[in-house]
Amino acid sequence: MGYESGTSMPEEMGMERQGDEVHLNETEATGGVKAQGVRYVLGFSLLLVVIAMSAIWIIGSILR
Repeated sequence: MGYESGTSMPEEMGMERQGDEVHLNETEATGGVKAQGVRYVLGFSLLLVVIAMSAIWIIGSILR
């Protein structure tokens, strides 16, 4: 399946070759998956920050 330099690959593949560069469309480049885990990381981090700040606040008020 060798393509000569300067020729385009078939459009159904979502790729285009320009010289030595291969250009992909967004779906092909990401594999159709977009940042599924980001919301979980952000949610978990927010929960940890709330717990940590609450613990600091509670411990600080107890020690006064």
